[in-house]
Amino acid sequence: MNALSHLAEKLGVARDYTDAFGKLREVPGETLKSVFDTLGFPAHDESSAETALALLGIGEAVEWAPPVVARRTNDGVVDIPIQGSGIDPSTIVVWELQLESGDHHEGRWAWDELARSRDKGDAQRHLRLEYLPHGYHSVRIRLLGPYHREAETKLIIAPPVAYQPPGVAQGHRAWALTTQLYSLRSHHDWGIGDFSALGDLMERAAGFGASAIGINPLHALFSDDPEQASPYSPASRLFLNPLYLDIEAMSDFEHSADARALVAAPAFQKKLTALRAKTHVDYTGVQALKDEALRAIYVDFRKRCLDIPEVDADDTDAADDGARAHAAAFRGFQAEHHDALRFFAVFAALRAEFGDRDITHRDWRHWPAAYRNPHSAAVTAYADQQVVDVEYYEYLQWQAATQLEAATARVDMPIGLYGDLAIGIDSAGPDAWMQQDVLAQGFAVGAPPDPLALDGQNWGFPPFNPRRIRDSAYALFIKTIRANMRHAGALRIDHVLGFMRMFWIPAGRPNADGVYVTSPVDDLLAIVTLESHRARCLVIGEDLGTLPPGLREALMDAGLFSYRLVFFEQMHGLFTAPSRYPKLAAAALSTHDLPTFAGFWRGEDITLRRRLGLIDDEAQADARKERERERAALVAAMWAEGIGGLDEDPPIVAVHRFLARTRARLALVQIDDVIGETEQTNVPGTNRENPNWRRRYRDRVDALFAHPLAQCVLDALRQERPPA
Repeated sequence: MNALSHLAEKLGVARDYTDAFGKLREVPGETLKSVFDTLGFPAHDESSAETALALLGIGEAVEWAPPVVARRTNDGVVDIPIQGSGIDPSTIVVWELQLESGDHHEGRWAWDELARSRDKGDAQRHLRLEYLPHGYHSVRIRLLGPYHREAETKLIIAPPVAYQPPGVAQGHRAWALTTQLYSLRSHHDWGIGDFSALGDLMERAAGFGASAIGINPLHALFSDDPEQASPYSPASRLFLNPLYLDIEAMSDFEHSADARALVAAPAFQKKLTALRAKTHVDYTGVQALKDEALRAIYVDFRKRCLDIPEVDADDTDAADDGARAHAAAFRGFQAEHHDALRFFAVFAALRAEFGDRDITHRDWRHWPAAYRNPHSAAVTAYADQQVVDVEYYEYLQWQAATQLEAATARVDMPIGLYGDLAIGIDSAGPDAWMQQDVLAQGFAVGAPPDPLALDGQNWGFPPFNPRRIRDSAYALFIKTIRANMRHAGALRIDHVLGFMRMFWIPAGRPNADGVYVTSPVDDLLAIVTLESHRARCLVIGEDLGTLPPGLREALMDAGLFSYRLVFFEQMHGLFTAPSRYPKLAAAALSTHDLPTFAGFWRGEDITLRRRLGLIDDEAQADARKERERERAALVAAMWAEGIGGLDEDPPIVAVHRFLARTRARLALVQIDDVIGETEQTNVPGTNRENPNWRRRYRDRVDALFAHPLAQCVLDALRQERPPA
């Protein structure tokens, strides 16, 4: 093996890859050079690769104890590898263990008493710790001898498999109704679905036997660029999108005479009426009205609750006591989320200030140099000086979290809210600003060429640098998983393939010139399983696309559910029988990036792709022939199951019965399919050319289930998957 290949192997960088068409593609040398530079070991030829390997070896020797060790285990045993090269046999190993609970333990071993590594012999020993509870701990290790050394290792001790709700764990086959939250209509909405509408939907769906309600990611987007509406291109995955607030359900709205007067004004009501009537969300219009009302509410909240002078308890009245309790709740929320919330809010205030002067300054990388580091003196001073502006964004997050919690608490569903975690973050957003030290600058995450994107895909998200995120003991990854499980009974992790490898695309290069870089899959899965038990949250890994070898086995071993689409479950031209689906899976007909079932059946997606110029006439003709074959094959699969109603056009009830009969413990049913919607939610490879992420339902939540078609589908689901 030459030096370049050896370096690539050591750093987890693939020198070639096979795309979805079976074509072997060699990674361009310029791409490899950029990756090596980013990972901290520059190399472009054999000589420089040998130097980089030497530096890598020195780094491994200096890091004689790992910064973090993650294990999935129930026996509480963990072996910490210690590099043994040059260690004097008389050395004493002293360890001090600090448990998450605060308990402290310590001990010491002679160097020769430590177990030798099976692979490396004397070059590596193992310090064994036992009886560790699940959680996040740390151990300080000191080597006392001729050469004194000291290091601290973070320990992540997790259950072997992720959490499953009791019914699901016992074999019950549940079903969930899924939707895009912005699509929901209600009597009180402001042109977009909101948290109150979510609560309404959960109550009604529970009455029909649904175990969960699945929704799009609720991540924070950019309020100053509302038309950038994809929930999978978030500004932050740590916080919520306040556009989903139900303004008139806020208790502070009731206390704000100014806000109520603003909303009641004829001109405001006229705008509201126009927004409610639209078939697609007008994000700019919705953002403008909600922001105007929220700022008025916030001003009154500060006056009423935060600016109350301190007086003797005997001089307070009930109103003051209520205001103080309300203020204390806000301060408690700030304290709970601490630095992450403060940085998020400071970022939003700075972006508003700089962006108002120059639109290019919405991107923090174009800010004055003093503000590009969140820990700088300039940022700290700004946060202290602009408290009112900064706390406005903290207030919005508090209100959003409060309303989401209230919505999910309205009904006791077996699973509850089925959340969605996007694969990445916008490089111009607050998470990227906060996490820039662990991101791989100059690259974007994407996917190699496949049938849906012949040139590959570039999603624009900066990948994590696997070496740096490990050095940080995965602190921000832990916060991200925890934030998204906080209100959820199930969580879908988008593009879970990234746990094993990410496709890095260098800036300015074609998508196909990307490279796969290995991710620390075992460590990431340990964190997910630990957090899932703490949050009592089922985990689904979206494992579609070009799968790396061993991924599905690793996910299954960790207890994550696979994500199976009926459209994709085909072998040799035949649709997979329901009895052959895996049990630990969430099965669905389609997803947001694919046509609805009615659209699939009628070929609406093919027509749309041709209209958008994504395929030519020849490809369109081929696609229609293939769709004809797929329709016939699907009918044959349903016929083999003894399912009736196949003469309907399209056979929506029959295909949902087919879905419900799969062995998958969770079946996902889109409202779009239940009501026969044909318009696709999102067309990959398009942005403003198609109204992605905007379509609203024709009927309100209270009328959706009155649809004759919906009634038939729900009856079929109850028959095939009766409540536990």
